[in-house]
Amino acid sequence: MDKRLSVLVLGPVPLVREAVWALVDADHAIRAYTPYRAEADILDAVRAFQHQGALDPGFAEAFAEPLTGEVPLAEPGTYVSRRHPRVRYHVRIHPVAAPPREADTVALPALCGTQPLPFLAALGVVVLLEASRPLASAQPRLSWSRQGGQALITAPGASVEGIAADLVDCVHTMLAQDGVIWGVDRFPPPREAGQSGGDPLRVPVAHSNALAAQVGTHSGPAGVRWLERLVNLSAPDSSGRVALSPFLAPRGRQSIRTFFEFPLRLMEEDPATLVGEALTGWRRVIGCTGENLDSSAPVDAVESGDGQAYSRGVPGPTWLATQALALTEVAQRPDTAGPATLWHELPGLAAAGSFLNTAMVWPLWDTPLTCQEITVLLRGPGYRVHVVRDAGRGPMVGVELDPGPVRGTWARATQRGVFTARAALRHVGAKSLGPLVPHLPYVDHGAAPCQDREVV
Repeated sequence: MDKRLSVLVLGPVPLVREAVWALVDADHAIRAYTPYRAEADILDAVRAFQHQGALDPGFAEAFAEPLTGEVPLAEPGTYVSRRHPRVRYHVRIHPVAAPPREADTVALPALCGTQPLPFLAALGVVVLLEASRPLASAQPRLSWSRQGGQALITAPGASVEGIAADLVDCVHTMLAQDGVIWGVDRFPPPREAGQSGGDPLRVPVAHSNALAAQVGTHSGPAGVRWLERLVNLSAPDSSGRVALSPFLAPRGRQSIRTFFEFPLRLMEEDPATLVGEALTGWRRVIGCTGENLDSSAPVDAVESGDGQAYSRGVPGPTWLATQALALTEVAQRPDTAGPATLWHELPGLAAAGSFLNTAMVWPLWDTPLTCQEITVLLRGPGYRVHVVRDAGRGPMVGVELDPGPVRGTWARATQRGVFTARAALRHVGAKSLGPLVPHLPYVDHGAAPCQDREVV
């Protein structure tokens, strides 16, 4: 098989009347064709060529970059070849290292990335597996099934049973060390005995530097890093205190500490069963609040049948989701696009008043990524988020996954295997910002725009 760099080209090309993807070798000789569909992306074409046997399976990633002899056109990221003047788009592909043979991939059937809580829970799985692994072992990697959206863990000898056992060990370790976040001592700080007032971390912005110094003294640099993941030290909320991460929506006397502590304490009763259920099939438990990450946890007085409101959440996924915040950060500068990782300010979204003008939007990818690679992807997924007005649904989240066939942002996203995106909104309640509610976004893969949708 020819190992030279090849070029993936979007036509039309000479002698072909319809647009196609064409595989072109380093000498610009066309080696294979595959039909072009507007909803397909570069990786779909790569797989088609691999299925035909025209491209080695090692070729797996796509980059948008000019090749020798190409002339840029007015449209960003497009080039015309002197050898094939009618070809308008070139994308270089290259071989990547195959995963180690001993690496196995296992599906976690209960963690479907199309919903916010299981998505965050899957991130928590890979965070804890990575943090608790022996230093010499291979890093676990996370990806998502294109068919059902289930989380896929890739690691040497991976199995559901092995993953569950490692997570149970994490539960026992954290409980034994009286910690609520893996790898951080005495953080978040609890209320002292007899202490009145609110959350110890929710101080006025004027006292934020003193707060950071205090956390550094008690919990070290790891505590300060986590502080910056949970609060905005430079921007106040409506009460003048440091603003919280949008992943947190406390109600009543809930605090940042209890956000992590309550789910972990529920795991103490039967860690093995609760972890296994988190990965394979959920069972709801009365008394688990879901920490406003689970829209199905609260049961109001009308639904309960006896006039008493209560909570019925899932301890395992909720606990795992709290640990996923290790991959996020709160925007500490006012010029940042959104308030935190995965969150976007979208004026005009809250038309009915029951939702906020912010949305959590996350990618799903089919390339196995380590924690470090996931962090980079989540902080810059390479797609555009905006408000779309739908004739039937009203304002909704729109995700422009394909802003152009080979424009840079899309190339960065598809390079990491991003194939779709999902969203969630907070349903504002009487005493809090409310739970995360799944919101099906309009995902634009580059097809012709729908006539009954208008981009705001």
